[in-house]
Amino acid sequence: MNTPNTTDFGYYVTKYLADYLPNQTGARKNTLLAYRDTISVLLEYLEKVRRMPSDKITVAQIDGKLVAEFLQWLQTSRKYSVSSRNHRLAVLRAFFKFLQDQDPKYLSACQSVLGVKFKKTGAKPPEFLTKEAVAALLDEPDVGTPDHYRDLTMLTLMYDTGARVSEIVALRACDVKLNDFPSITLTGKGDKTRNVPVMARTAEMLERYIATLGLNDWQLREPLFRNHMQQKLTRNGVTYILSKYADQVRKKHPILLPDKVSPHMLRHSKAMHMVQSGVNIIYIRDFLGHSSIKATEIYARADGEMKRAAIARAGNEKIISRRQSWNNDVGLMAWLKACGK
Repeated sequence: MNTPNTTDFGYYVTKYLADYLPNQTGARKNTLLAYRDTISVLLEYLEKVRRMPSDKITVAQIDGKLVAEFLQWLQTSRKYSVSSRNHRLAVLRAFFKFLQDQDPKYLSACQSVLGVKFKKTGAKPPEFLTKEAVAALLDEPDVGTPDHYRDLTMLTLMYDTGARVSEIVALRACDVKLNDFPSITLTGKGDKTRNVPVMARTAEMLERYIATLGLNDWQLREPLFRNHMQQKLTRNGVTYILSKYADQVRKKHPILLPDKVSPHMLRHSKAMHMVQSGVNIIYIRDFLGHSSIKATEIYARADGEMKRAAIARAGNEKIISRRQSWNNDVGLMAWLKACGK
């Protein structure tokens, strides 16, 4: 089963990441990288805290008690939130479920790890911007320059369609339909596609932006939003662009925006504004591409909480006013760092 100088843990990590996930489950690259990162952090803990060389670790050395201590270390030393801690545990549980099917001798160790519980976490309301804040952001780009017009078109489209940042950076010119009923085709999680309507002003902006690109037929399938190197914008690139304009807004309106504005906040903002406008929650689910209504209901709950908070604040104000591949030559950590690149 094992090659010389390998351990059973290293062997199965390699098999899991290099074969099982991509070839048998069809996991996408982002999923693979998330699993790789969790195992890398576990190995970091074992090496730095437990003084266990990563290339000598065996399955028998890892049990539920060790995993629980690792998770506690994440929260105390690495300052992980409960949700991030639970995410790491979910990855480890998935790996040990795979491992217990590989050989009966691993059953006891795997059951010990699978017995580690998730911590309860209160549902965090989505962070979103007011309509005034979104308008201020979209007023910042100087439409007289090509790059700024790209920024304006991209940010407007993100808000208008409630698209995930991954969907926006993957958007191609051929995914844009500028007919009597303008729409774009977004490719979301699990390669699922959905058609999302585009408002008239956004459609005009898109048409002008695409015209400035002067695309050939073969370029219609290239990413629509690109950087100076004519490469697809990355998630970090979009975050940088949004943050740049957010900083400019704060200089003019110090209290209009929170300290940090993320691309996903535009998606949350669109959903909340739809709820506040009385749009049916089922339509919002389909609009956002949620697989379950439960994921969408968080916006309706948040809107109810805001209304109650507003009523409470109004009451307090009145009261106050009346008063006043792993091998022999490559270590496991090195292999994990290269995996997925």
